[in-house]
Amino acid sequence: MWSALLGALLAVWLALTFGVALGRTRWLLCTRETAYVLAPAMMTMALGLGFLASDEQCDTPRSGRAVNDQEWLTTIPSTLFAALTVQAATQLLMLSSGRSTRQMLTPCVAVHGCTTIYYLFGETASPSCVLITRWGTEVRPLHYTLWWVSMSAQLLTLNGLEVSLRRSVQAKQAGPRVRTGASAAPPWALRQCAFALACVPSMLVLTLYVDVLHGPVAMHIGVFGAFYGALYAGVYAPLAECSAYVLALQPTVSHSLAFRFRAVAVFLVFAWHIFPAVWALNILGGISAGGARMGYLVADLFAKFLPLSFYASLIIECARA
Repeated sequence: MWSALLGALLAVWLALTFGVALGRTRWLLCTRETAYVLAPAMMTMALGLGFLASDEQCDTPRSGRAVNDQEWLTTIPSTLFAALTVQAATQLLMLSSGRSTRQMLTPCVAVHGCTTIYYLFGETASPSCVLITRWGTEVRPLHYTLWWVSMSAQLLTLNGLEVSLRRSVQAKQAGPRVRTGASAAPPWALRQCAFALACVPSMLVLTLYVDVLHGPVAMHIGVFGAFYGALYAGVYAPLAECSAYVLALQPTVSHSLAFRFRAVAVFLVFAWHIFPAVWALNILGGISAGGARMGYLVADLFAKFLPLSFYASLIIECARA
């Protein structure tokens, strides 16, 4: 039952995101600001549903329970991400850039919170459900749910960062005359973000289908297509646009800010590539199951450790420019 509900949720999500990407509707049935506020609750609900669906999958023949015999893969990550959640929430509350900025960064704090929940309840408190792939490797379906909600939250924040900087730059260039008219994002920016949001679960579902359900191996082309679609449309393109926007500011400031946006893009592209690299090494026999778990933990740290500080500092710098 829980797996069916999670499948229905995915179907609705894909219908909404592809609908926006194809221009059938303007946004995901609510404003971007509302999406920021709803994101933490929706992410937690999706993760909880993923936990129940994952637990349900342990009744299948090709499944089992993980043995939590290594503290540095269970308790230590739970403690670390709990500390990061507290730090991120404190940093968000102390941020002096206004309510809209705090709303935009809220999904990033929720990423830390959801990761804490995953490592606490999905790895430490109870043994995680493990599925065996066609390659003889282990897959934790709950981890896929975490990646879905965390990657989507990061894409939403990056889209909001691009829109926020567009407003700031246009307001500084043209003054009060365009402050109200410049607030809306161009339709293409919304469609690009929605396309990236649709690519994330598509990539994860296709991976599980090929690896666990023994789907055609050639469908890995679709997996990597969705991965790079999300990476380009949701990460690289918004940050490239941000770099272009700040170049319109004062020359003494713009080049420094533009370089920082490019540096953030390079960092995130590198962090995202750790996940498929670990996956490939695992199925090719280059690392063991324990090595894969450690690799995914390192990837989670890289992808989730610094983004909130990056985004907050960049927004503040642009507001002061």
